Amino acid sequence: MSNQPIPETLRQQLARLDQKRVTFVGLAAPVVESLYGSLRVELTYASNAIEGNTLSLRETQLVVEEGLAPGQNKTLREVYEARNHFAAIKEVERWVTERRPLTARALVDLHQIVMRDIDPDWGGRLRNGPVFIKGSRHTPPNAAHVSEKLDELIAWAGQGALHPVLLAAETHFRFESLHPFFDGNGRTGRLLLNWQLLQRGFPITVIQVEERAQYLGALDQGHTGQLLDLQTLVAGAVERSLDLAAGGQ
Repeated sequence: MSNQPIPETLRQQLARLDQKRVTFVGLAAPVVESLYGSLRVELTYASNAIEGNTLSLRETQLVVEEGLAPGQNKTLREVYEARNHFAAIKEVERWVTERRPLTARALVDLHQIVMRDIDPDWGGRLRNGPVFIKGSRHTPPNAAHVSEKLDELIAWAGQGALHPVLLAAETHFRFESLHPFFDGNGRTGRLLLNWQLLQRGFPITVIQVEERAQYLGALDQGHTGQLLDLQTLVAGAVERSLDLAAGGQ
């Protein structure tokens, strides 16, 4: 998949992203923190909503920043999902600052944060049985091979031949295809996407709720060997965050 030719339009966009990244890394710390304060909440809201969480953006913000309970008809699980994801993205930021390497152990630790108080039995544990992806014909690998294949994925993700945005997009696809956990794969996978982007100097990146159908379709398209749709979607999301940063100067 990674040896597919890059269309000229995407090649030009990647070059543009590199230029914008140079500007972004030169921003003053208060500007970046103000941006991240907004993006952490948006990422938490959007990543959970893609999985069916019904908290609004404002309700998510009240839960994660002020510890307030949302309105009626919201479940405790939805509250935990917001709280956990917000903690997880902050932990990813800390790991990037501390230069923690991307390892299978780190991904398991990240999953444990995502699933805290939701699934104490399987949070932070690789699956030991089959798992199925709703709305997809793709069948993830047999559980007996998950640990080995996760190690292979991490080793592959450490290569530097691809542009960081393309590498993050394909790593995300490969992770979702493996589906190493019983639950929480989507949220953990989008945190992994951000981890790789943050490591290379890009800002927190959000696949928006409105892009859900396009995003899921792009993941499905990847199983045919075509990743252009996902790469384009991720590149657009990265540019959206970079443009937000530029607009906040």
